[in-house]
Amino acid sequence: ISPGGVPSSTERLVTVHGSLFKNRNELSCIITSNNITMEATFVTDSQVLCRVPKGLHPGVYGLSISNNGQDFSETTLDFSVIAPLLVKSIDPVMGSPDTVSIISLEGNNFQYLENLACLVDEKYVVPSHFVNTTSLQCLLPLSVDTGTVSIALILDGVPISTGPLS
Repeated sequence: ISPGGVPSSTERLVTVHGSLFKNRNELSCIITSNNITMEATFVTDSQVLCRVPKGLHPGVYGLSISNNGQDFSETTLDFSVIAPLLVKSIDPVMGSPDTVSIISLEGNNFQYLENLACLVDEKYVVPSHFVNTTSLQCLLPLSVDTGTVSIALILDGVPISTGPLS
């Protein structure tokens, strides 16, 4: 499954890789632990998109696929639902445009997520570094314009943070 983690606050498409998927109206996905059936979109016989609903409690869930809407695969694939990341503060609040700056984001619900990144000024994507559940770091690129800089946390290109990010 890609991505392996989805935020609980938004509906999200996940890509399921497997085999023998059929392009049928009955193609569906199910979250096995909750028996929640979801819309599935056929891509190829080895790839299906599943629409994971918002509002699931954070945790690990199993997902299965059915070609006929009734008989689901015996194999379940795990994915994680994560709580919204809350940013409380950014340090430093000022930096020099001539040097690379490491900024620290302090907040709650942080966790290691492979594709978690910082979006700087809505155009520069830089990897985040997980420190602990209350701290992340991002490296500001030299190409950032002088003045106020906006920062958002994104997972696979989708914003997943709340709080003061500028």
